[in-house]
Amino acid sequence: MRVKPVFGRRSGDRSQDDAAPASAPKPATSLGDLLVPVDALVARAAYLELLLFQELSAIVNEAPALANKQHIGAAANAALERHRALLGGAEAAAEQASITRIGEAAEHFSGYPERVLGHDWAQRLLSCHLSSGFFRDFFGEVAEQGGERYRTALAPVFITDAERDQLLPVIEAAIHYEDGLGDRLAMWGRRIVGDTVLAIRLALDVPLGTSGDDLIPDGEAQLEKLASVLYAGHSRRMNTLGLAA
Repeated sequence: MRVKPVFGRRSGDRSQDDAAPASAPKPATSLGDLLVPVDALVARAAYLELLLFQELSAIVNEAPALANKQHIGAAANAALERHRALLGGAEAAAEQASITRIGEAAEHFSGYPERVLGHDWAQRLLSCHLSSGFFRDFFGEVAEQGGERYRTALAPVFITDAERDQLLPVIEAAIHYEDGLGDRLAMWGRRIVGDTVLAIRLALDVPLGTSGDDLIPDGEAQLEKLASVLYAGHSRRMNTLGLAA
């Protein structure tokens, strides 16, 4: 099945002098040609890790078992450490600059946290697991296409297998012990993926209703290719939990 264009278009700022003649062959492009500056992407990654820390810290109070609280608390602490590492530790002299960068990053995701919040602790925990995986895959593609500077700056995002699986036993146990929860979470997982794709578009400065073709030749094809990769990762995470994607 062909994936529909999901990243939309944005208004181009190229002058007519930059446009190639209609008869000229289009140059080869890649996702790297669409990337925003590395500092901006790092700030956005740091903001998302801060959101994850805040949400997991809140869920700890709602989790019904001590073992659940331990897993969730460990995942929250790991997210906070990634946030700090992305900002270079935020030493005192740079603290205000870091706050400013995070504030600017937050503007790119306005409304997103509320749309994927969830209505109970299980939905909220699944949102954390799925959305963080979605963004991790996104930044992985960015690091692959952006070159050494992007790979180095975004390195804290790429967590170990042990960190990646910290929330799985909690979600799996909840599904096992509560009748009907699996079906409800499957619906929720399908519900939040659309909003997460929109947030990915905002992370690349591609507003709703505009095309990557306005930025570079075949830009929309690059965005569709990225969307396919991210959807595949989302499906794998859903299937691991026994939830139909």
